Amino acid sequence: MLRFSPFRARRIALGAFFALAAALPPAVARLAVAAPQTVQAIFAPADTSNAAAFDAVWDVLEKRFYDETLRGLGDTRATREAYRVRAAALAPDDEAGFAALVNEMLGKLNASHTRLFTPDDFEYYLLPALMTGGGSVTSTSNRLRHIGALTRPNEPGRIAAVLNGSPGALVGLRPGDTLVSVDGVPYHGLTQFGANGKGSNATVLVPLVYRRGSGSETTVMVTPVRENPLDALYEATRRSVTAWNLPGPGGKIGYVRLWTMAQPRFAQFLEETVRGPLHNTDALVLDLRDGFGGSPDGYADVFFRPDFAVWHRGRDGKAGQTVWNGYAKPLVVLINRGTRSAKEILAWTLRQNGRAVLVGEKTAGAVLAAQGVPIANGRFYLSYAMINLALNGERLEGRGVVPDVVVPAGSDEAAWQKSALDALAAALGRPLRQAVPLR
Repeated sequence: MLRFSPFRARRIALGAFFALAAALPPAVARLAVAAPQTVQAIFAPADTSNAAAFDAVWDVLEKRFYDETLRGLGDTRATREAYRVRAAALAPDDEAGFAALVNEMLGKLNASHTRLFTPDDFEYYLLPALMTGGGSVTSTSNRLRHIGALTRPNEPGRIAAVLNGSPGALVGLRPGDTLVSVDGVPYHGLTQFGANGKGSNATVLVPLVYRRGSGSETTVMVTPVRENPLDALYEATRRSVTAWNLPGPGGKIGYVRLWTMAQPRFAQFLEETVRGPLHNTDALVLDLRDGFGGSPDGYADVFFRPDFAVWHRGRDGKAGQTVWNGYAKPLVVLINRGTRSAKEILAWTLRQNGRAVLVGEKTAGAVLAAQGVPIANGRFYLSYAMINLALNGERLEGRGVVPDVVVPAGSDEAAWQKSALDALAAALGRPLRQAVPLR
């Protein structure tokens, strides 16, 4: 998600290359969706019917979507009526059916960051915080119960990534595994792990069945955690940091996986980690696979800064020297089809400036600035593309970033690590011998 902040203009890409304009204040923006017209309307219960929810979605598209023509929907009046009739015919509590119907329509717009989410989706809890820059990380209003197994839209149950140190990682879940059932019920989403939002934080063991490839099903007992989604991503980023110590000279390789770029604390952590514990490595792997976007501002800085010393002396005669670390050593960036939005901009920046070798798959091509709004009194959360973007005249939306070194689709983690090490060996000009499987 490439966040568009309604609070202030935000720099979107590299250096001072362009800025987003300020949008409406949040209160005004919310009124634009469904402004009450009478005193009675202000105090009347919110209409959360499927027809009303559909009308709210359409109103957002009509007033705020970046392409005012709604290209892709054909005859917009006919399209609206056809989908509204289908929405009204759904059972009032069929949130999954309603979301599937709306997303079928939104898919015709062929625009990234434009999707309706339900409480079964990780994004339902993450995006409200991401869109506003994070809010209070101690807030309980958007906490969720989860096991750290992330899936992609339109691939229900199939794990795209597992957060470092999460309950899912601890029981051995891997990307590519399929979640089959939770507590005996076929898997359909996060609400199966317990009540989200406000409430108990009790520890509960849940039987989880998953399948690896075409193999047999495996049952594990997993303990979901309840936490703010941005905290979950921050902790996963923090836990990912490691150094691979390979035999021979030049064999200390740093590694960090950046799960999102949603808050300044992620950029600060990346810089402090690269300048600190990973500074004395011989080369670095920056993993941008999967996860979520945010704002790309400042994330590339440390990789363009050389080490330098500042000598200083005051009028009291006291002198000293401060060393500022950057990171000018070989850098490999891992990307895949789940690398989206601000992460694509970061990868593009590092490659365009000759600073990194990109290894992996072509990225998602999801590079539009977005905003979001709750729908039907919070039953759903709608993300929508708000601003079109181009980087130095190059539009990445729908195209993505192509890697320098391709990792075949479906490769396991060992293949990814080998490709990264081969690229680093080429940059270092000497072979890197892998003695043991890397983390």
